[in-house]
Amino acid sequence: MRRDALENRGRIVAAASRCFGRDGALCDMAAVAKEAGVGTATLFRHFPAKQDLFEAVLLGCIEKSAEAVVKAQLADDPFEGLTELLAHFVQSQVQNKYLHQIAGHRLIGRPEVDKRKAGVFEGSAALLRRCQESGQVETDVQITDLFALTEGIAVATDAQGWERPLALVLRGIATRR
Repeated sequence: MRRDALENRGRIVAAASRCFGRDGALCDMAAVAKEAGVGTATLFRHFPAKQDLFEAVLLGCIEKSAEAVVKAQLADDPFEGLTELLAHFVQSQVQNKYLHQIAGHRLIGRPEVDKRKAGVFEGSAALLRRCQESGQVETDVQITDLFALTEGIAVATDAQGWERPLALVLRGIATRR
């Protein structure tokens, strides 16, 4: 792909992310094109259907989460890594609240999405196990518990109100209180 085409694609995905974050599924393709500074023909050349654009934005979010998992796994203290990772998940869900709602309904079963989500899940679970093996997290905590809790925090709070609930969750799962 030519450099200008790649730049256009990147601007479209970034604009769509902002638009979906604001308006959810009501975000219209013409608004995305305008916000990206491209024509609708350019947008449709890259993303023939709105579903394709949803998937591209979601894959970008999942990629950022995969990077956060790797960074968290590299932390010397696994609990600090887990703390950073859960904070990333809450922030991502707060920032992309509508996208996650859309994705949950419309992108189930897409092979690329499922594959990347599985990688984030497995990496997160491995980090949790490391915390448990080091005696820092209660052994009955499951990664699905933490995903449900971070999602709940994101739904119940906004960009400024999530830190205290997450701190309470972390204190609740820690063996050293």
